[in-house]
Amino acid sequence: THSRTGFRAILVPLFSTLFFYLAYLAFKEISAKKRVVFAVLSGMVLALGFYTYPSYRAIILIILALSAVILLIKRDIFKNFWQEILIGIIAASLIAAPLAIYFANHPWDFAGRAGYVSVFNKDMNQGNLLGTILNVAKKTFLMFFTQGDLNWRHNVSGYPMLNPWIAAFFAMGILYSLSIILILFFRGKIFKKEFFDKWFIYLFLLLWFLGFLGPELMTVESIPHGLRAIGVIPVSFLFAALAIDVIWKEIESRLKLRHIPIILNCILVFIVGIDISYNYYLYFKVSAESPGFYYAYRSDLTIVSNYLNQRNIKEKTYLILDAYSVQTPEFLTASQN
Repeated sequence: THSRTGFRAILVPLFSTLFFYLAYLAFKEISAKKRVVFAVLSGMVLALGFYTYPSYRAIILIILALSAVILLIKRDIFKNFWQEILIGIIAASLIAAPLAIYFANHPWDFAGRAGYVSVFNKDMNQGNLLGTILNVAKKTFLMFFTQGDLNWRHNVSGYPMLNPWIAAFFAMGILYSLSIILILFFRGKIFKKEFFDKWFIYLFLLLWFLGFLGPELMTVESIPHGLRAIGVIPVSFLFAALAIDVIWKEIESRLKLRHIPIILNCILVFIVGIDISYNYYLYFKVSAESPGFYYAYRSDLTIVSNYLNQRNIKEKTYLILDAYSVQTPEFLTASQN
């Protein structure tokens, strides 16, 4: 939906996922030269993301939280890779410099509407900050399972952001990740270096998810809001995939039968097939036949513009529209001036 509409926000999942992947390669790669290349690329991609939608800025909090955990438990990572980290920071700084200069000269553009729609705005929370935060959190949580964004330009209005079976695996993936961390914590193994690799990936997924939910949780207007929460798209499906993988391996290990892999593959193909069919139905049937969908994209203004072109009487024709919507007829009637 966001790709077809052309919203800049769709670049948030792209750049965030690319950054995490390239940063991972910079640490994993054996060749020193390749590590430098990946460090430069990860820094560039990280900075490019700031030119997209404001919710991307949450990635800074995610990086800081992950860095704090690494410093606390396995600081030798910074000791071994400080050169790559420094190179990445320099590359990011060079790419982000023009944007930083712009915001320095236009500080009011940095915040945009964030202050107005914030949960801390008394006009929005009506003096009940805690109640507003809890209400936003509830709606945000439920958007994955019951009612999603009502805006047709962000979602199939009112439908959950995830379909029922993917939502179920998504929930299982989150609970599994939390359980791994909590079990090791209560066993006193969370702060031991030798167990770091067993739980860090799950913490990373949880911080990625919660970090990009931040822009949604900190605002009041139009909650749930598909654009503000767009950064969680990749990790939401990673949680679902994680759950499927864990269940798959558990079944294979317990039922050591020759045909189990074939059966599991058939089940997976069935799930994916149902998933594609369901989403196709929502997008090309429910949306395509809903008047609200057409009005959200103001297709009525195409009819208005055609009428203006056919009428072509400039002196006795009046069109009253808001400054945003008037752009469409201005463009479509340009040939008739």
